[in-house]
Amino acid sequence: MALIKKYLGYSHFINEFMMKIDPHYWMIGNNKDRSIDNDPLEVSCLIMQRLKSVLADNGIKGIILAQYTHFNLYDNQRNKNTKEVLECAIKAKLVVLDMFKPLEHIRKTNSKEYNELFNTHMTAKGNSFIAKAINSYLLENGIIKN
Repeated sequence: MALIKKYLGYSHFINEFMMKIDPHYWMIGNNKDRSIDNDPLEVSCLIMQRLKSVLADNGIKGIILAQYTHFNLYDNQRNKNTKEVLECAIKAKLVVLDMFKPLEHIRKTNSKEYNELFNTHMTAKGNSFIAKAINSYLLENGIIKN
């Protein structure tokens, strides 16, 4: 399958077709041949702790941004994983900006607008939405001034 992805992946038609059939496989592949003997959540938590230390040591204010794609936004396992990693970030006293609730609000109140935010990945409109959310957060918390 790697050769198919290598050569046919340049085709817009094949790419769109595969994204509709199995986006996870098409974007990530079959990683059954990879085995890592660790606890991904534990590793993520250690990374969050290390990040906090690096930021503090260098006087940097950082934000952990939880941004989603439409095809995994509502996957229960991925939501559980994201939630657990964000909990680690909060325990490490990192600032977290989670876009789940704003995206969920748009999805429930304006499906047309919600669909315009994504085309497999975020569209320019989706990126603008995220940038505005970050900007608002920075302004509201006095990190930047208007």
